[in-house]
Amino acid sequence: TSELSSYYAEYTVDMGDEGTGETKHWEKNGKIRVEATDANGEENLSINDGKSLISYTKSDNTAIVFELGDVGEGFEKISVKEQALRILEIIKDSHDITVGQDEEIAGHDTYHLIAKAKKSDTLIGDMEIWVDKKTWMTLKSVSKSGGLEFTTEFQKFEPNVKIDDSLFVADLPEDAIKKKKKIEAPKQ
Repeated sequence: TSELSSYYAEYTVDMGDEGTGETKHWEKNGKIRVEATDANGEENLSINDGKSLISYTKSDNTAIVFELGDVGEGFEKISVKEQALRILEIIKDSHDITVGQDEEIAGHDTYHLIAKAKKSDTLIGDMEIWVDKKTWMTLKSVSKSGGLEFTTEFQKFEPNVKIDDSLFVADLPEDAIKKKKKIEAPKQ
């Protein structure tokens, strides 16, 4: 696999009867920017610059700013490959896992993994994931549980692209309502 230092992605999330949302996602060195439009046209912006997490909702012009402080210190940063392997580890005993046909998703060759729940009353139902062969990024997933089906599919995935740091600065309207909250690390 190749290392993933940054990426840009565009994907949809289909929630069945709840509709489909669209998302643009930038990530670089632990910083994240997500611009999402839900099925009702509601626009949201989330930015994690490593010091704060800002969540802005356009319709009510409100931003919640979570000061992260030292909350993130000491947490292990794992690669997308490690994330995928951990999910497989979690479901290995409760699901039968097989390999489907390789497919191309968003212009990338993928492995197709199929996980069928051994029992119908499991918390995690049937799943299918398509994983990029080079980076292990999950480019498509279908999850079925409790009569619900969710599908996430990338239309665009650009690994290791140059991303300007200015994208991780929230450019909110001057009249936006800002609510600040501090997240404290749990006391040991």
